[in-house]
Amino acid sequence: MSAVPTTEIMTPVERLGALLRASQAISGTGDRNHRVENFARELHSVVSFDYLFVGKCLENAREAKSVLEANGRRFEPAEIGMPFQESTSRWVHDEQQVLTIADWAQEQRFPKMQEFLAGLGIASTCSLPLSRPTRRIGVLEFGSSRPNAYTRDDTAFLSVVADQIALAIDAFPDPA
Repeated sequence: MSAVPTTEIMTPVERLGALLRASQAISGTGDRNHRVENFARELHSVVSFDYLFVGKCLENAREAKSVLEANGRRFEPAEIGMPFQESTSRWVHDEQQVLTIADWAQEQRFPKMQEFLAGLGIASTCSLPLSRPTRRIGVLEFGSSRPNAYTRDDTAFLSVVADQIALAIDAFPDPA
């Protein structure tokens, strides 16, 4: 079973509209917390996920301004406690490649990330770079409580989602 809603549930036009609303929500004006809540809500109508991480990497790429939602709860950056350098996000940002972990119970490369996600009940993830032709912006990561949740077709669609979100973030950067 795919983690991304199928076209039987949502027409392509509905799916595109929901994706555009999600990108508008993250790039909108007003209170950042309100924008984040709208973004997560709109994104849920496009993609099924139990875990969402959006990290905007700072200039030095040693840390990220981030948004994390897991199982319907939003976490503040101080609550995460996961060093960016030891995360899949750092790897995806550095390599600029999609990274899909089908089953975290079998993953050996990121032990602290594995422990962190296990505590949230997340079994699989799909991490995608957020980038524009001229620069790296950050990382978009989806997670599911089910192993093997992200198919090749899901990853292709999520790459479109990541491109749209990168465009929105790049066009409307957060104020300092």
